[in-house]
Amino acid sequence: MSNVLFAKSILIIGDSMAEAIKSSISAIFMNNTIDTVVHFKRGTRVDYWLKNSHIFENDLKNADFVIVTLGTNDIFSNKKAARIAEELEALEKILTQNNFPKSSVFYISTPLKNDTEVFETLRKKFGERVFDSKSLNLTMSKDNVHPLIASDILWSALIVDELAKNKNFLMAVK
Repeated sequence: MSNVLFAKSILIIGDSMAEAIKSSISAIFMNNTIDTVVHFKRGTRVDYWLKNSHIFENDLKNADFVIVTLGTNDIFSNKKAARIAEELEALEKILTQNNFPKSSVFYISTPLKNDTEVFETLRKKFGERVFDSKSLNLTMSKDNVHPLIASDILWSALIVDELAKNKNFLMAVK
């Protein structure tokens, strides 16, 4: 048996980190005939998306899987990891209110090395649905926040590889 991607439509929402992975992930998914819709706004925190869920509401109806890349700007606003996790849980309630399965929501943690325990807190709250970006040792731009384009490509490929291990993103075929 081999695994093939079965999701037909992916929704990605987030801050500038969603922008960073957008092109590479879209290209990878396009090769697998998966429609990718990305909603990002630079500088946003989780609370922005809680208040503005109407932005992605229609695309969510067609999505098989959601990738959320948020938390970086929350860290810079000195928000505690537990609070970020609570807000992401509230966002997940919005995402799953119309029978969208929680198991189809995947979180990308910030690649910042000093993420103030955000990854660990999210992993406790959401389990294996959280991708550990800070352990990747990505090459960062001069601002020490955003990965360089070459790192974006690597980051995206590793995210897709991780998704390929997720049973909710795959189906087995003979």
